[in-house]
Amino acid sequence: MRKNKLAKNIRFRKETFETAEDYFQHMIEELGFPDILHFFESTLITSGNLQLNIDIHTVSKDAPTLVFVPGTSVYGLCYAELLYEIGKKGYNIIAMDPRGHGRSEGSRGDYTIEELMLDVRNVVAHAKTLFNDKVSLMGSSQGGIVSFYLAAEDLEVDSVICQNFADLGWEETHTIARYPKLAKLAQPLIRAAGSMFPGLKVSTLSYLDLKSIKVKYFGNLHNFIVDDPFAISKISLRAAKSLVNAKMAKRVEEIKLPIFVFQGDKDIVFPLVYTQKIYDRLQCEKQLKVYPNCDHAIMVENVDLIKDDIIAWLDRMYEKRDLSLEK
Repeated sequence: MRKNKLAKNIRFRKETFETAEDYFQHMIEELGFPDILHFFESTLITSGNLQLNIDIHTVSKDAPTLVFVPGTSVYGLCYAELLYEIGKKGYNIIAMDPRGHGRSEGSRGDYTIEELMLDVRNVVAHAKTLFNDKVSLMGSSQGGIVSFYLAAEDLEVDSVICQNFADLGWEETHTIARYPKLAKLAQPLIRAAGSMFPGLKVSTLSYLDLKSIKVKYFGNLHNFIVDDPFAISKISLRAAKSLVNAKMAKRVEEIKLPIFVFQGDKDIVFPLVYTQKIYDRLQCEKQLKVYPNCDHAIMVENVDLIKDDIIAWLDRMYEKRDLSLEK
């Protein structure tokens, strides 16, 4: 494990910062982000032939660890406020930047679901080496999908927490697109284009209504993705193909890991009716929490509303684990 040193000349609007730390300090001083980023230490680990950035908060060698997977376009520290609150309650935190995102290596926005799953497996393995085998996995949006897919692979974690999830091979999944009918018609074209022109990039701003999603400090998610030097605004057709093609290792009904799912009832990216249908198929230990009047950016916008439920779930998982070990 080595310290992450970012290349110089980070572009942000009309300003230039020499390091990631300089940019994050700008976020604190100019945009009003809380001064909590010192809570995390940035390091690099290897996944495949790439170096991934992870941000770690250490409580103790013996404490449970929460590994966090961010959504499309963004990176781990975008969720620092929520992760800070969870860490304060006695959990080690490892927030990752998946390949092609944030400060990790890889062509920007070029990945497959399978590659993201590989990255998460390597981060979970690193968490167990660094701390212990008490690990839970949490993902937001695309990160929630990746976490859900790993639950279907019986990843050796204690539980999975998803802000949104999906079964990408399910016929109803086209409903989570901005234009569902068009998305359904376009799926065969995306598969073909992803095979013929895998490296060609398409804008996420075109198929997601990001201006409607409020984000603190930037106004909305569209502004954040355009302005932040570590956010990505395009994904490859290879990535798009994976998002309509990736198959789960087992049926939703066969998943055994405990799963906590939550979202806002105003989420315009993942309709609540879609989430409910998948949740109803789960036969494992499960919980669904729906927050009124909250949208897709709930993990950034509504930290005080959701933090206690996430912490309560984690506490319950580790109380149960401790009791089972005592028996």
